[in-house]
Amino acid sequence: MPRVVVVYDISLLNEGAQKRMNRIRQICRRYLYQVQKSVFEGELSEGKIKQLEVLLRKNAEQDSDSVIMYVFDERCPIKRIFITNTKDPTDNFI
Repeated sequence: MPRVVVVYDISLLNEGAQKRMNRIRQICRRYLYQVQKSVFEGELSEGKIKQLEVLLRKNAEQDSDSVIMYVFDERCPIKRIFITNTKDPTDNFI
């Protein structure tokens, strides 16, 4: 499955911005792992990627918010290097 990374920056200058930011966060949490305050990642099927994109487009303010979804082909190896002693939030192994 493709690896997906979503990053967002919601403009807090508009009316309803806090609610919009909470909705975007909740949507991302339904599909991906939260790795930082506004950074989410995980593996999704093509169908789930499309669902996530539709929900993000519907809930983001197109002219003032920044929501970016990176989709990496499953054949593209991704290497993550943790610079600090941060626990890997995507590590589900016990």
